[in-house]
Amino acid sequence: MLASRFAEPFGGGRVAWQLGLLHDAGKASCEWQARLREVADTDRPVGWDHKLLGARLARERGLTTIHSTNNRHVIAGAATLTLETLEDRPDLDAMVVAVGGGSQSVGAMTVTRAIRPAMRVFGVQAERASAAHDSWHAGRAIATSSADTFADGLATRNVYALTFAALREGLSGFVTASEAELAEALLLLLSATHNLAEGAGAAGLAGLFKLRETLRGKKVAIVISGSNIDRETLRRIVNGQI
Repeated sequence: MLASRFAEPFGGGRVAWQLGLLHDAGKASCEWQARLREVADTDRPVGWDHKLLGARLARERGLTTIHSTNNRHVIAGAATLTLETLEDRPDLDAMVVAVGGGSQSVGAMTVTRAIRPAMRVFGVQAERASAAHDSWHAGRAIATSSADTFADGLATRNVYALTFAALREGLSGFVTASEAELAEALLLLLSATHNLAEGAGAAGLAGLFKLRETLRGKKVAIVISGSNIDRETLRRIVNGQI
């Protein structure tokens, strides 16, 4: 299996799968690379051009490439997050979900359509990595030339076949958050709840602030997924440099 995130190498190592760690070279900090090597118990390099290398390794070694978004099993897995949320709070009116490729938001819409059709799902994306947001508002796929955000879990430059049509059809709204707004949300979560979120994990709260008038008086859930933030980025946020 060729894995592109953090949980997959961890789980794969537990069941002795053969793993390759494929991560966008532009996003892989030294600390992140070290963590990946430690968790997967490997000394192989990470931070490759993951798309090209993934295709070659899959071909040469007979491996299966699992995309972090564009895979129906990944989307189904992401949907369980909303299912468990609604099991705990079945009276929710809305959910604000961070969008990189869209697996969590499409999973959320799939679940709400089945068990709470009146519930609305809103998306939020980083302003500096806004391909899905821009495409949603334009009604067609738009690729961006860069995805320069500290919220690397949202740093996509294009939309994906398995999620874009569903995003267009099902999202009730889609906003962006600036780097400063993402950092502010991260700090608020840290100070108010003592939960450390990465930039993408704090995006739901940043989006909720942008949607405060639309959702005023409603019962709303946000998704705080991921705390994979390196110390240097966290230092810059705490010091007000982002």
